[in-house]
Amino acid sequence: MARQIGKMLHAREPKIVNGPEVLNKYVGESESNIRLLFAEAETEQKKMGINSALHIIIFDELDAICKQRGTVGGGTGVHDTVVNQLLAKIDGVEQLNNILLIGMTNRKDLIDDALLRPGRLEVQMEISLPSEKGRLEILHIHTALMRKNKKLHSEVDLKHLAEKTRNFSGAEIEGLVRSAVATAMNRMINVCHYIICFSFSTIVLSLRDFSLCLLSLSACLHLLHLSFSAIVFSPSFVFSFPTLFLCGSLSVLTSLLSLSLHGNSTGFQSGLIFLFSLRILTRNIFPIEFFNFSQNCVKIPLLLLSSRPVTRC
Repeated sequence: MARQIGKMLHAREPKIVNGPEVLNKYVGESESNIRLLFAEAETEQKKMGINSALHIIIFDELDAICKQRGTVGGGTGVHDTVVNQLLAKIDGVEQLNNILLIGMTNRKDLIDDALLRPGRLEVQMEISLPSEKGRLEILHIHTALMRKNKKLHSEVDLKHLAEKTRNFSGAEIEGLVRSAVATAMNRMINVCHYIICFSFSTIVLSLRDFSLCLLSLSACLHLLHLSFSAIVFSPSFVFSFPTLFLCGSLSVLTSLLSLSLHGNSTGFQSGLIFLFSLRILTRNIFPIEFFNFSQNCVKIPLLLLSSRPVTRC
């Protein structure tokens, strides 16, 4: 995605930096690595001025080098000085106008607040899980060569697979296709006699291959429907569900909506939540997720953060 941004801006090839690679065991070398990333842009701006070309630097796993200052103890403070050096280059005395900095992370909460202020990394964009339309496009991409070489059976409906892979990320969909290929190859192997009974020209992926893989694979943010399989329908659902659904719909317009259901042990709270989760995708948190977890207070924000990218489609 960052490369495509560079092409749209007609910029040169971006520098891609893995966050942990910036750190060095020698004193001062980590800060020097940061300065080297900006050296080319600084030199060109001094020579060309406003005619300097755009330089793009992409930091992958930005949280590895830009943690909140003062939170990393027991060391030489190298993480703090790296953040200071990066801030000085982005928004220092001699500000660079020919550079675009892109940082990627899945732990925004760990990044130093000063780095997210206006004039620095002020534009923050959340890339959530793909919708059904997005999952269909991803399936088309990963099965393009199979369809071109007629290795995908006509019974395989990619639109149906997109519906079945709800809450799957792009990487998980790619893993599903790879697993289906492996399943198709395993069908042609005689395990008892260790004989491979196929040539590549005879392998065709069927719907059964994908179905078997879907049984063994699940999304990281999947819903535990089996936990609610014993719930019996209650007439109370008819009166309570519309109100609950309305509250859930309003949560789209607000930053936070809290709702508490209470009742006796024979109540219908679990069943109502189950029906609610079928209409609006929710993140179900069960007590077993906290079992044998020594830092329960740390677990709570992690669960809340994992709920944010859940798609509603």
